[in-house]
Amino acid sequence: MSSTASAPLPGPRIGTRSGVAGRLAGSPLLRFLGRRILVAIPVLFGVTLLTFFVVNHLPGNAAQELLGINATPQEIHQLSVRLGLDKPLLTRYGNWLHDLVTGSLGHSLASGQSVTSILGSTLPVTFELVAFSLVIAVVIAVPTAQTAARW
Repeated sequence: MSSTASAPLPGPRIGTRSGVAGRLAGSPLLRFLGRRILVAIPVLFGVTLLTFFVVNHLPGNAAQELLGINATPQEIHQLSVRLGLDKPLLTRYGNWLHDLVTGSLGHSLASGQSVTSILGSTLPVTFELVAFSLVIAVVIAVPTAQTAARW
């Protein structure tokens, strides 16, 4: 009898993924992107919270500014209640964050239209500008990079 160790059997190993799913799950790029997304969530939360608090602590009353200098105190109070400015700051932030996540951005005070529909109507033009800017950036960047590489 020989004391040679037996070689592993061919075939898939237990506990490993095979195919495209296995390669994607083990991809260093996907792990890097996943970590970046997980870090971005608290950063975005912090930025929105800080911005909300700063905007709400600006001098003046939003209802007074919207109604103008000739508004009566009763009109200012009614608009403040309608806009939810009478609620505590954290409650307003929670409502705003909930509406943002659910896609309910409210209505424009100037036109009365849904903010979501306004953004939706301007989105194609925005994408067109982004694409055109990207093309210009690449047209300038590639020759500049080639010239820098030569020198």
